Amino acid sequence: MTRKLPPLNALRAFEAAARLQSFQEAAEELGVTAAAVSQQVKTLENVLGVKLFRRFHRGVELTQPGRVYLERIAPALDSIASATDELTRVEHSAIVRVTALPGFAEQWLVPRLSRFRKTHPEIELILSTDAEVVDFRSTDCDVGLRCTEGNHPGLVVRELFRDRLFPVCHPRLAEELQGPASLMGQTLLYDQHWHDDWRHWLEHVGHPAFERCESIAFGLYSMAVNSAVNGLGVLIGHDSLIDRELASGALVRPFPEDVPAKCAHYVVWPTWVERRPSVLAFVSWVLAEARETRQQVAG
Repeated sequence: MTRKLPPLNALRAFEAAARLQSFQEAAEELGVTAAAVSQQVKTLENVLGVKLFRRFHRGVELTQPGRVYLERIAPALDSIASATDELTRVEHSAIVRVTALPGFAEQWLVPRLSRFRKTHPEIELILSTDAEVVDFRSTDCDVGLRCTEGNHPGLVVRELFRDRLFPVCHPRLAEELQGPASLMGQTLLYDQHWHDDWRHWLEHVGHPAFERCESIAFGLYSMAVNSAVNGLGVLIGHDSLIDRELASGALVRPFPEDVPAKCAHYVVWPTWVERRPSVLAFVSWVLAEARETRQQVAG
């Protein structure tokens, strides 16, 4: 059954004027003119076919139907105001829901979260890892960290950085490698979400096709990294995701050749969350961390 509702602006004007017994005071509360309130009330009276006020030179007075109508609609408007206030408090709460690709979350984001907590202890992060691009319209996620070509219509998009790709392995295994052609006798490790990385690098250096090499695909980049650290094979590394392993010497670069990744890392969010300070704080922090990552790579 279709609800038969009067114009809501007219309803608001009537409720304010009836509660305050004054068109002028209602106008001040609503931020409009007294003439506008009078016109809205007249519109409502025409829609209802009922006289709601008696108008006098110095003011107005509710009619009997007007008093009855006020008694019925006031609780409904109070309920709407209460629901709106409650929803607004939730939307402005210090909770930020973030979605990220598993490898990026594990290797780049999570190791840095302690710094975010020190800066914003009042903000609660809820982090989920998704291999597929999340539709913000059908989930409650606020911010996405994605490795894509950056084409996300309807979202605010900011590039974080673009990885450079190069092989890495255990130091002992590196001693056995004599140029890219020697990869033919090794096991190539990679994250299945970035299944083209090895092919991209091999084509860049002009060496054997990926299909001619032994390989193992992992569902998590951290698993591929740990396997390389333990000497299982040679990993195609993303520089921003293996910086700790390179710094510690757990992994080394057997060859100097590298190539930019086809996709870059982005932070994205829908415009409707921009009014929430907690979301903007997280986005600003991520962008600052990304600038630091870029500077480290450039240095």
